[in-house]
Formats: sequence, C-alpha cells, structure tokens
Amino acid sequence: MQARRTSSQTGSGRGNDGASASGGPPVHRSPVLLEDLLADLLWPRLLSAWKIALAPGRVIVCFGFVVGVFLLDRLYGLVAHAATEARFGAASGEGIGSPILKVLRTLGGEVSGVLSATVPVGGGALAGPASPERALIGASSLYDLFIAQPLRLTGEHWPLMIFILPIAIAGLCITAGAVCRSVAMQVCLGATLPWREASRFAFGRAVSLIGAAIGPVLGVWLLAAILALVGVTLFTWSLGSFVGAVGFGLMLAAGLGIVVLALGYVLAAPLIIPAFACEGTDAFDAMQRGIGYVLVRPGRLVLYYALAAVMLIIAVGGALLVGFSTLYITQRLTGAPVPSLMDVTDLQRATRTATAITSFWALLGTGVLLAYVLSLIFTLCTIVYLIMRRVVDGQDIGELWVPGGAETSAEIRAADPGLATAVPPPSSPPPAGGASA
Repeated sequence: MQARRTSSQTGSGRGNDGASASGGPPVHRSPVLLEDLLADLLWPRLLSAWKIALAPGRVIVCFGFVVGVFLLDRLYGLVAHAATEARFGAASGEGIGSPILKVLRTLGGEVSGVLSATVPVGGGALAGPASPERALIGASSLYDLFIAQPLRLTGEHWPLMIFILPIAIAGLCITAGAVCRSVAMQVCLGATLPWREASRFAFGRAVSLIGAAIGPVLGVWLLAAILALVGVTLFTWSLGSFVGAVGFGLMLAAGLGIVVLALGYVLAAPLIIPAFACEGTDAFDAMQRGIGYVLVRPGRLVLYYALAAVMLIIAVGGALLVGFSTLYITQRLTGAPVPSLMDVTDLQRATRTATAITSFWALLGTGVLLAYVLSLIFTLCTIVYLIMRRVVDGQDIGELWVPGGAETSAEIRAADPGLATAVPPPSSPPPAGGASA
C-alpha cells in the first residue's frame, strides 16, 4: 500500500496534474458545493428571492406605482377634506387620513379572518380548525370581504371606490405583470429583461392582466346578485316563499359556487398574474391555472406560501432595520429637523422650510423601501407559481413562453441576442415525477 502511494506521487500512477496512468487527459474534480446538493430541490429557490427583488429595474417599476398611488391618495384626501370642511366646518374636516390605506386595512382584516378560520389559535377544544364557531367566523369574514364591506365602502366613499380604487388596482396589475415577467425571464431563462421592455409587456396586455386579477371577484358578485334578486323576488310573499323553499337546493349550489370562487381566489390570487406573465395566455386560463393549483395540491401550496412568508418577514425586517437606522443615525448626528423623529411644532419659519425638504428625502426613502417590498412580494409569487407548475404539471422550471414560440434559453438567445444578458441560468430540476419538496 505504501509503495502504491509512493508510485502515485512519483508519476507512475496519477500525477499531480491529474493525468491518468494510461496517459489520458487530466481529470478535474470539482468539490461538491451546497448549490449542488440543493439543485434538485424546489423550495430553496425561494431563498434567492430577496436578491432577485433588488434588481434596480424592478424597484423602479414598483417605485413608479408607489408614487402614483401616493399622489392619488393625497389628491382624494385633499378633496374629501375640503368637502367635509365646506359641509360640516373645519373641525369635522380633521383626521381624514389616508383613504386608500383605510380601505386596504378594512379588507385586510377580513382576509385575516378568513385565513384564521383554518389556523388553531388560542387554547381550548373549540380553538381548533374543525370548530363550528371558527368556521362561522370564517364564513362571516368571507361574506364581509367580498360582499358586505365593498357595499359599505361604496356607500361611504363612492368616489374612492368608483374612480380612485379602480385606477390603483389597474396600476397594481400592470406593475405586478411587469415585475413577474422580468422575474420569470431571469429564473427560467437566465435572461435580464430591461424594465422598459417589462413595462411594455404589461401595458400591452393590461386588459387581460386586469381581467385575470378581478375575474373571480366579478364572478362572485354576479352569483351574489342573482341570489339576492331571487331572494327579493321569491321570499317576500307567501306563495313565492314556498316556491323558493322547493328550489333552495339550486340556491345552495349557487352559494357553493360563490364559496369555491371566493376561497379559491383568496388562496390563488398570488398565482394568477404570474401565470399570465409566464404562459402568455388569456385571462381565463390564468385564473383556471391559479385556482386549479389550489384545488389539486392545496397542502403543498400552503407550505410554499409559509416559506415565502418567512422569507418576506426576514427580508422586510432587514430592509426596515437598514432604512430606519440610516434615517435615525443621520438625524442624530446632524440634528436635521425630521418630523417623524422629533417635535417640529415650535420651529422657526426658515427651519420649517428645511423640515419640509428633509421630510421629502425621508418620504423618498420610504417610497424606495415600499417599492422593494412590492418587488419582493411579486418575486416570491412568481417563484411559488413556477414551483407549483413544476409540482402539478411536471413542467420544467426552465420553460417559459416568449413571443415567437421560443421556450428555452438557447432559443431566446438565438431569437434576440440583445435581450438576454450574461446571467447564469439556474440549475435544471429533475424530470417530471421526480421533484422533491
């Protein structure tokens, strides 16, 4: 054994240059890295989302949306404030706040109620997911989210709900479409899509993007309107009540359709726009894909959502720490008048002007931070969609629809060499049926 090891060292076997004993070419052995061990797994792709979301082009697109929503919100707030002052006096016009934020907080509370109906929170036997009380709370939240709250908000803030909010939703859909398309190009093909090209893709398909995003909601509203009309027609007089009771089974079928659409939309909403951006299909097929993945593999989808939520919390927490630490340390060292960190009510007029300028810079930084959070959310949604497509359909993550029919990195580079820059493509996953969670 010692002699064999000595002959190897002196060149009779494999030399130091890696050449074989037969005189063949050198054999270079790469060390096994962590990336090699994780290449065949699907969920580790979520770990790189925070870095993908930092791409300047994606942050720019999201920042444009943030600025647009801020201007719309301020415009409506000023108009509502002036109208309230003119009608009820100056005291009643105070505290209008952010109307869009109030709407989002209201609807977000209902979404939390729906999701908490399936999560055991608190102690006691009735706190489990099978509790009738918890199911009733979830049903009430689902009804409020899709029917009661939209009606109430429309009655209280009809200009906001009819004019401002649809514009904000359209902008959100276009922004999400652009970012999801850009992320899909990088994750699937290893190509960098410029933000102008991504925006052009989204604007060119704006109607389909918006239709895919709000289609299930419109379906819920249509079925709800039919049921309400039937109820008013039949259950307001004695003979009609008898006829309605006989046909109540059909009404329950319509109610089941509302529940399936509503619950499916709550879980599938993060997948619908990525499906449209990745497949280049129509709005109906994007909705069908998103809701279909919920129905086929709900457990796997919830697992990936949980992993994405953990990544989102960690990344957003780190971004908030960096952003607010920068603002706080700069203000403490320079003494600059920043309203969010000090009392500026007693400052002189010249200092108030400086305060307005420093507030602009602080607000600009907040906008960039919000833009990154949006970019990260859209990035996570796209990666989760690609993983679910791989799990359910067995479709390779490296496959992506592009105009002209090219679906691989080599084809897209041949079709448009200027579009795909030198970004290394991700490792290919295993064949269909061999994906590992």
